[in-house]
Amino acid sequence: MRSVGLEAALTRAVTTWSRLALGDFINGVVIFCSSELTEVMQPPRPLDRQSYACGPRFDTSAIDDALAIRRRLTYGVIVVDGDEATVGVAQARDLVAQTGVAVTQLAHLSSNIASRTRRGGQSAARYGRNRDGEELAFLRKVAEQAHKLLGDL
Repeated sequence: MRSVGLEAALTRAVTTWSRLALGDFINGVVIFCSSELTEVMQPPRPLDRQSYACGPRFDTSAIDDALAIRRRLTYGVIVVDGDEATVGVAQARDLVAQTGVAVTQLAHLSSNIASRTRRGGQSAARYGRNRDGEELAFLRKVAEQAHKLLGDL
Protein backbone atom coordinates (compact mmCIF):
# COMPACT_ATOMS: atom_id res chain seq x y z
CA MET A 1 0.00 0.00 0.00
CA ARG A 2 1.44 3.36 -1.04
CA SER A 3 1.46 6.34 1.27
CA VAL A 4 -0.35 9.57 0.46
CA GLY A 5 2.98 11.50 0.30
CA LEU A 6 4.36 9.03 -2.21
CA GLU A 7 1.26 9.28 -4.40
CA ALA A 8 1.42 13.09 -4.31
CA ALA A 9 5.11 13.09 -5.22
CA LEU A 10 4.55 10.65 -8.08
CA THR A 11 1.65 12.73 -9.40
CA ARG A 12 3.75 15.89 -9.26
CA ALA A 13 6.65 14.16 -11.04
CA VAL A 14 4.42 12.88 -13.86
CA THR A 15 2.74 16.28 -14.25
CA THR A 16 6.11 18.06 -14.33
CA TRP A 17 7.51 15.58 -16.87
CA SER A 18 4.53 16.07 -19.18
CA ARG A 19 4.95 19.87 -19.14
CA LEU A 20 8.66 19.88 -20.02
CA ALA A 21 9.98 20.64 -23.49
CA LEU A 22 12.70 18.01 -23.50
CA GLY A 23 14.50 19.66 -26.43
CA ASP A 24 15.52 22.44 -24.03
CA PHE A 25 17.50 19.98 -21.90
CA ILE A 26 20.42 18.86 -24.09
CA ASN A 27 22.29 17.25 -21.16
CA GLY A 28 19.26 15.45 -19.80
CA VAL A 29 16.90 16.51 -17.08
CA VAL A 30 16.85 15.91 -13.34
CA ILE A 31 13.58 16.20 -11.44
CA PHE A 32 13.56 16.24 -7.66
CA CYS A 33 10.02 15.84 -6.43
CA SER A 34 8.30 15.42 -3.07
CA SER A 35 4.80 16.11 -1.88
CA GLU A 36 5.80 19.75 -1.14
CA LEU A 37 8.62 20.46 -3.61
CA THR A 38 9.34 20.11 -7.32
CA GLU A 39 12.73 21.15 -8.67
CA VAL A 40 13.82 20.72 -12.29
CA MET A 41 17.39 21.21 -13.43
CA GLN A 42 19.71 20.53 -16.32
CA PRO A 43 22.99 18.95 -15.25
CA PRO A 44 26.27 20.61 -16.32
CA ARG A 45 27.32 17.48 -18.26
CA PRO A 46 25.25 14.85 -20.11
CA LEU A 47 23.87 12.18 -17.80
CA ASP A 48 25.44 8.74 -18.18
CA ARG A 49 22.57 6.80 -16.66
CA GLN A 50 18.81 6.86 -16.30
CA SER A 51 17.46 6.51 -12.80
CA TYR A 52 14.18 6.54 -10.96
CA ALA A 53 14.41 6.41 -7.19
CA CYS A 54 11.77 6.81 -4.57
CA GLY A 55 12.73 7.11 -0.94
CA PRO A 56 13.06 9.37 2.08
CA ARG A 57 16.09 11.20 0.58
CA PHE A 58 16.91 12.67 -2.82
CA ASP A 59 19.59 10.73 -4.72
CA THR A 60 21.97 13.42 -5.97
CA SER A 61 24.80 11.11 -7.02
CA ALA A 62 24.38 11.79 -10.77
CA ILE A 63 24.61 15.54 -10.18
CA ASP A 64 27.54 15.10 -7.78
CA ASP A 65 29.41 13.05 -10.40
CA ALA A 66 28.74 15.62 -13.15
CA LEU A 67 29.88 18.49 -10.92
CA ALA A 68 33.05 16.62 -9.93
CA ILE A 69 33.94 16.12 -13.61
CA ARG A 70 33.18 19.77 -14.33
CA ARG A 71 35.39 20.97 -11.48
CA ARG A 72 38.22 18.67 -12.55
CA LEU A 73 38.19 20.04 -16.11
CA THR A 74 37.52 23.72 -15.33
CA TYR A 75 40.13 26.35 -14.54
CA GLY A 76 39.71 29.95 -13.49
CA VAL A 77 41.53 32.48 -15.66
CA ILE A 78 42.47 35.99 -14.52
CA VAL A 79 44.23 38.36 -16.93
CA VAL A 80 45.49 41.70 -15.62
CA ASP A 81 46.99 44.13 -18.12
CA GLY A 82 47.78 47.59 -16.84
CA ASP A 83 44.50 49.21 -15.90
CA GLU A 84 42.20 46.42 -17.15
CA ALA A 85 41.42 42.92 -15.94
CA THR A 86 39.29 40.05 -17.20
CA VAL A 87 38.00 37.10 -15.17
CA GLY A 88 36.83 33.95 -16.92
CA VAL A 89 36.87 30.17 -17.01
CA ALA A 90 38.51 27.70 -19.36
CA GLN A 91 36.78 24.35 -19.61
CA ALA A 92 37.77 21.22 -21.54
CA ARG A 93 35.00 20.19 -23.95
CA ASP A 94 35.82 16.52 -24.53
CA LEU A 95 35.81 14.41 -21.37
CA VAL A 96 37.66 11.42 -22.82
CA ALA A 97 40.40 13.03 -24.91
CA GLN A 98 40.33 16.28 -22.92
CA THR A 99 40.75 18.24 -26.15
CA GLY A 100 39.23 21.55 -27.10
CA VAL A 101 38.80 24.34 -24.63
CA ALA A 102 35.81 26.61 -24.20
CA VAL A 103 36.75 29.98 -22.69
CA THR A 104 34.00 32.08 -21.16
CA GLN A 105 34.41 35.65 -19.98
CA LEU A 106 32.65 36.25 -16.68
CA ALA A 107 33.66 39.84 -15.90
CA HIS A 108 35.75 42.70 -17.28
CA LEU A 109 37.06 45.39 -14.95
CA SER A 110 38.80 48.64 -15.76
CA SER A 111 40.27 51.36 -13.62
CA ASN A 112 41.34 54.94 -14.07
CA ILE A 113 44.84 54.65 -12.67
CA ALA A 114 46.95 57.70 -13.48
CA SER A 115 49.93 57.10 -15.73
CA ARG A 116 53.48 57.24 -14.43
CA THR A 117 55.01 60.68 -14.46
CA ARG A 118 58.62 61.70 -14.98
CA ARG A 119 58.16 65.19 -13.75
CA GLY A 120 56.77 66.60 -10.57
CA GLY A 121 59.83 67.76 -8.75
CA GLN A 122 59.29 67.34 -5.05
CA SER A 123 55.81 65.90 -5.71
CA ALA A 124 57.08 62.97 -7.84
CA ALA A 125 57.32 60.63 -4.84
CA ARG A 126 53.78 61.56 -3.76
CA TYR A 127 52.44 60.91 -7.26
CA GLY A 128 54.19 57.52 -7.22
CA ARG A 129 52.66 56.59 -3.85
CA ASN A 130 49.20 57.64 -5.04
CA ARG A 131 49.57 55.52 -8.17
CA ASP A 132 50.80 52.54 -6.15
CA GLY A 133 47.77 52.89 -3.86
CA GLU A 134 45.42 53.02 -6.85
CA GLU A 135 47.07 49.91 -8.36
CA LEU A 136 46.74 48.02 -5.08
CA ALA A 137 43.06 49.02 -4.72
CA PHE A 138 42.40 47.84 -8.29
CA LEU A 139 44.12 44.49 -7.67
CA ARG A 140 42.06 44.02 -4.51
CA LYS A 141 38.91 44.74 -6.52
CA VAL A 142 39.98 42.12 -9.10
CA ALA A 143 40.70 39.61 -6.31
CA GLU A 144 37.25 40.19 -4.76
CA GLN A 145 35.53 39.73 -8.11
CA ALA A 146 37.56 36.57 -8.85
CA HIS A 147 36.69 35.11 -5.44
CA LYS A 148 33.00 35.89 -5.98
CA LEU A 149 32.92 34.35 -9.47
CA LEU A 150 35.41 31.49 -9.10
CA GLY A 151 35.02 30.60 -5.44
CA ASP A 152 33.40 27.21 -6.12
CA LEU A 153 36.05 25.92 -8.55
